[in-house]
Formats: sequence, structure tokens, C-alpha cells
Amino acid sequence: MSAPALRPLAPPTGPSSAADLSPAERVAVVLSLLEPDQARALAAGWSPQETDRVVAAYEAMGALPRPVVLEVVAAFVAELSDATLAVRGGARGAAALAGAIARAEAAEAPEAPAELPPDAPPEAVWAHVASLPKDALLRLVRGERPAVAAAVIGQLPAPAGAALLAALDEEAAVVAALRLAAPGLAPGTMDAIAEALREQAQAGAAAPGREDAGAGAVTGLLARCPQGRQDAILEALREGAPTVADEVERTLLRFGSLPERLPRTAVPLLFREVPQETLDTALRHGAEAQPEAVDFLYGCVAQRLAEQIRERASEGPPPTRAAGEAAQAEVVGMVLAWAAEGRVTLAEG
Repeated sequence: MSAPALRPLAPPTGPSSAADLSPAERVAVVLSLLEPDQARALAAGWSPQETDRVVAAYEAMGALPRPVVLEVVAAFVAELSDATLAVRGGARGAAALAGAIARAEAAEAPEAPAELPPDAPPEAVWAHVASLPKDALLRLVRGERPAVAAAVIGQLPAPAGAALLAALDEEAAVVAALRLAAPGLAPGTMDAIAEALREQAQAGAAAPGREDAGAGAVTGLLARCPQGRQDAILEALREGAPTVADEVERTLLRFGSLPERLPRTAVPLLFREVPQETLDTALRHGAEAQPEAVDFLYGCVAQRLAEQIRERASEGPPPTRAAGEAAQAEVVGMVLAWAAEGRVTLAEG
């Protein structure tokens, strides 16, 4: 019996050169090779239709041969490096440029409190402040007097206040925390916020006191901050308000203090409800920074489950210190939320 004839290989059906790609496909190739932040920045001024066209082109074109990809990149680099590269002006181009700049400026501008009338009552001001995203809050308090930053942080819900405290420059965060911990400080004073939002505060207006001024005003916020920010603020408190610092340190819940504060029966809740990526990052960082706390957590669940989670958490490169501390702060924040809801009971610090 004679051997069957071999069929010739089918020629490739994909593009054989960059010239076979549409403009949208060539753009998609370049963007796909950039870091997400770089691609996002380049496409920031696109209309939704332009974005959809590029994404659809990328989805439809399938895998590309390496020579075609390199040809697209080489053409892109060559165009940027061309000594004769020119920019044409004109009315249409100027209008497009002005539109792109306006969009960028609008994205960077702080949220305008246009809906707040000059005579808005304090509750309306605070409701507006609480509705602002973190970036807008950061712009609101950046450069303001410490009392204004402390006022905003103190009136926000604890998770939002902690996020703002963690996002401030370290010096500003330390000063704001000191003001927040000072007896008689009024983070809720209408004048401070009115000055930040409407520039109409009454100079020297007296502010009422706070029942939770002192350690209680900062402990819950610090617990939700990364440990590096906790340490900086605690160091300042030890120098400026040692009594407050002692109380904060005694009651502060940290990832490393979970073995002393969190009941063993509550640990399965942590493994079940903390987002997997956050949990894995916190555990991976804790394996080096707080090994006793990590061992405690693993020891509170079934051995097989613990080994599965340990193996999963150890995969990939170790997180940066900032990422690890941020993940641990998120875990602690969730534990505090459960305690506030009565789902867990924390031991006294």
C-alpha cells in the first residue's frame, strides 16, 4: 500500500505586513504594547466611538506574526523620530486641540461645589463633602490649614477619612492628625469647610468641642491606614501628645495584633469575605513582616484549606511594601466594619 500523499500546508491567512492592517488595528497594536497607565493617558481624549473602534479592531484581528508587530512598532518609532516631523495648524486642528486640552483640564479640576448656595446649612455642606471622590477631597484639603484637613477627615465616614489621611503628604497627615487628636478641636466646624469650599469662612470663629476628641478621634482612622503612615503619626503623637499616643497604641488594631484581638472563630469569615487578591497580598507581605499573625490565621482554619491558601498566596513576585501594607490596612478595615456591625467581637487592646 502506498503512503497517502501529504497535503501542502495552507498558507497563513493573517496579515503578512503592517500594510495589511487598518489604521485602527495599527493603533491597537501600539497601545497593546504599552503599560496600562500609558495607554490610558494616550487615549484619554478619545471619544467613546473612537475607543470602541480600536478595541473592536484589536478583538477581530486575532494573533499577529511577530514580524508584523515589529514592523508596526518600527513605523511608529520612525514617524516620531523623523526630523521633518511637522504639525499642521489651522482652525480645525486648533479646535480639536482646544477640545482635548479642555477635557484634560476638566478631568484634573476639583469638583466644583456649584450646587451649594452661599447660605447652605452645615448638613448640606457635609453631605456634599462626603459625596466627593478621594482625589477631589485630596485637592480640597491640599495646601489648606491643618484645621481644614482635620475637619474634613473627622467628618467623613471612617473608611473615607482613613483613605484621605493615608493619601495626604506625610507632613500634612501628621499635622492634621495632631489637630484631630487635640481636645476641643472641631473637625466639623462649618467655617473651616466653608472656607475650603466657598472661601467665605468667618475669620476667628469659635468652634465647638468634640466628645471624641483625643485618642478616639484618630485610632479608628489610623487602623485603616498603612503601617508606614501609622508609624509616622504615632511618632509625632509621642512627641506632641504622649498621653494620646499611649492610648492610641493601646487600642489600635493592626494586622500584627490580630492574634490578640480577633477571635479564632472569626478567622474563617476573614478568609471567606476579604477579596482574594487583597487577602493574598496581605498574607504574602505578612509572611515576612508579621509571621506570627499569618501563622495564627492559617492555624484557625482546616489544614487543607490553609495549605491551599498559603500556596496560592505565595505565587508570583512578592508585593512591594506599600502594596502589602495597603492590603493589610484593607483587611483591618473590614474587620473593624464587622465589629461595628456586631458580626465579630474584638478583644480589648
